[in-house]
Amino acid sequence: MINFRFHVVSLVAVFLALAVGIVVGSTIVDQAIVDGLQNQLTDIQDNAADAFDENERLKSDLDRFDGYLSSSGPFAVDRRLDGSALAIIAERGIDEDAVDHQIELTRAAGVGEPLLLWLEPKLTLSREGDATRLAEILGLTAAERDGLTTAATRALADRLVAPATDDASSTTSLAPAPDLLAELADAGFVSIDGDGLGLYDFAPSIARRAMILGGGESKLVAQALLAPLAAALDAAGVETVVGEMYPDHNDPDAPDRGTLLAPVIGGDLGAAVATVDDVDEVQGRISMVLALQEVIRGVVGHYGFGAGARRSTPEWSSA
Repeated sequence: MINFRFHVVSLVAVFLALAVGIVVGSTIVDQAIVDGLQNQLTDIQDNAADAFDENERLKSDLDRFDGYLSSSGPFAVDRRLDGSALAIIAERGIDEDAVDHQIELTRAAGVGEPLLLWLEPKLTLSREGDATRLAEILGLTAAERDGLTTAATRALADRLVAPATDDASSTTSLAPAPDLLAELADAGFVSIDGDGLGLYDFAPSIARRAMILGGGESKLVAQALLAPLAAALDAAGVETVVGEMYPDHNDPDAPDRGTLLAPVIGGDLGAAVATVDDVDEVQGRISMVLALQEVIRGVVGHYGFGAGARRSTPEWSSA
């Protein structure tokens, strides 16, 4: 006769069997899972090590390539800008080492001593009194103070094609007395590196040429000065090339390469002013010199790897 005790014993036996089965089964399954995961982890570690070795090899190759370009740069630009009086106008905040390397290449190209003119953050006119002071330097009335920064770029361009003058009675806007650059520098709107104003003369008999350098790390990037300054220099008869330094190759928020040059390339200005969008790289700095040489010869190109570039570098030609 089946009684309650039998049911209890049977149920206990069933649950005990289930428990034993679960323990035994889970031990086998867990070990299989662990072994599988361990194998996958080993594969991942091996792949990561291989990728690291490959990256190190590629980095070494790239370093050798950059070293070759750097050492051959002076040869590539040799005598291409002989006799040029050159102004390099750079926005503060971009890579100063890259600017220095650009200057070295211009010297190798035959420029005696380029004038390095930095556009300072004070040109953003973000502090009280800056707009008033800039208007005073430019000789503008209160009614003429709209677009002060753009007006400053036009005045700078005009000054670069005129010799400095101390003639306070001068009526020309090309060289306001006592001297526009000196006043802007004294007020902190620009700064001048190298030999400075006293040892550098933009004489009318010398062809005027300019390189403009900007980039995403510029402290004036929000002012979008590259196109207005390029337009002002072109209007003043200055042969000009504009270069962009790409800020951070690993920054997902960085604008696409060439974005800052789009206003220069677009419209009529693109037919008069050359651009290079990879001045952060050795080849871009070489292209700046070659592109300026092309402009001097009447050929305007847009170079680099951004959307607006037509070629990676200018076509090779004899010096």
